[in-house]
Amino acid sequence: MRIALNMANLRGQGSRQVGQGIHTGLLAAGVDIAHCWIPEVWPDLPDFRGNVSRVRSGLLPKLLADNVSVRAHLRRLDAACLFSLGDTGTIAPPVPHLLLVQQAFLAYTSEDLDFPLTAAFRAKLTLMSKYFQAGLPGVTHFTVQTEDMKRRLAARWGLSSDRVSVVPSALDDIVLEFAQRGRAPAPEPYLCYLASANSHKNHEILAPVLARVRRHSPRVTCHLTVRPEEVPALSAAARRLGVFEAFVFHGALSRRASMELLAGARAAIIPSKLESFGLPYYEALALGVPVIAADRPFAREACGDAALYAGADDAASFAEHVGAVLDGKCATLGSSGQERFRCVRQDWHQVGERYSRLAEAIC
Repeated sequence: MRIALNMANLRGQGSRQVGQGIHTGLLAAGVDIAHCWIPEVWPDLPDFRGNVSRVRSGLLPKLLADNVSVRAHLRRLDAACLFSLGDTGTIAPPVPHLLLVQQAFLAYTSEDLDFPLTAAFRAKLTLMSKYFQAGLPGVTHFTVQTEDMKRRLAARWGLSSDRVSVVPSALDDIVLEFAQRGRAPAPEPYLCYLASANSHKNHEILAPVLARVRRHSPRVTCHLTVRPEEVPALSAAARRLGVFEAFVFHGALSRRASMELLAGARAAIIPSKLESFGLPYYEALALGVPVIAADRPFAREACGDAALYAGADDAASFAEHVGAVLDGKCATLGSSGQERFRCVRQDWHQVGERYSRLAEAIC
C-alpha cells in the first residue's frame, strides 16, 4: 500500500521519538511511503529512500505545508491515503485521512484542567482547537495512544467510538538497552522526574514533598530535567521551605543521559496532571525503578497495580509513599513494574503493523 506521511508538526523530543518510531515500523511492515513531510531540524530519516519535504517551524509554514504542499503532492503521488501524525492536518484532503492525535489538550476541555495556563498558551490552544475542528469532517479515522485519550477525544468532539482507535507507542532502543541492564541505585539516594517545564507537569508539588521526606531522610535529593528558572513556582516554594539545595536541576538531557539518571534513582516520582501517553511511566517500569505517580486515569492505564498513587496535589501522600520505598517496605515494586512492562510492551514493528492495517481499512 502506498501512503503519504505528514510528520512536519512533530517538534518536541517525545513526539519526534514517536514519529520516527512509527516511520520505522511502517517501513518494516512493508508500507510504501511515497512522500514524507518532516521538521527542517530533523536529521535524515534512516533507511528511507523516498521523497522528503522539510518544513520550517511556525504557524504559516505549517498551514502552507498542510494545505498547499501536501495537497499538491497528493494529486501526483497516487497515494491510497494520507497519514498525519501531528494532531491536525490537511483540511478536506482528496484521499482518506488517518490522523494521530498526540496533543492531550485537544482531548480535554478547559473545565477539565486543574493547573494554570498563560494567556498566550490559551490563545494558542484556541487556534489549535479551531483548526482541528475545521479538519474534523475530512478525517476518516483518528488514532490516539491511550484509552483515556480515546474517551476524552470522542466525548469532547462528538466522535463515535468506532472512529477512534488506540495504538500505544513503543520505547526506543536506548530504553530497552538500559532495561536489560536493570536499575543501579546510586549510593546517595535520590528521586527522579524526567519531564519538561510545562505547567501540567506539576513540578511545584515536589517542594513540600521533599521537605517532608527530608525530615526523616535528610540525604535524599531530587533530580529534574529542567532549569530552575523554567519552574519558578517550584524554585520559590523550595527556597521558602529550605530545600532548594536538595534539588538538582540538570536541564534538558540526551536520551542516554536521561536513562542513566533514571537507572540510579530510588524512585521515579511523576506528579503530572496531564499526559497523552506518558513515556516516563513506561521507561521507569522497563528499568524496574519504583513509580510514585499522581492518581490519574492515564497513569493507572500505564502502570496498573505496579505503582504507588497519590492525589496530584497531596504532598503528604507522595511523601508517605517515598518514605515507604526508601525504607524498603515496597521491595517488590520495581520487579512488579518490570513484569507490567513485559505484559504491555510492543515494538515499533508491531506498531507499524497496526497502523498499516488501519490505513488499509480506510482506503
